[in-house]
Amino acid sequence: MFDRFYKGSYSCNPTNIGIGLYITKSIVEGQNGSIYVSSTLGKGTRFTVRLMKKPL
Repeated sequence: MFDRFYKGSYSCNPTNIGIGLYITKSIVEGQNGSIYVSSTLGKGTRFTVRLMKKPL
């Protein structure tokens, strides 16, 4: 899902090229954070982003 150019089998937008989550993961990890996904068929998908707070 976080791979470059990944398109899920249920993708409904034919113009989508599949780089959004790849870029998001790259940015989050570049800031020493992490991103997780959990999904339940018929209920939805949850993305969790965790970023470390830098001390002042």
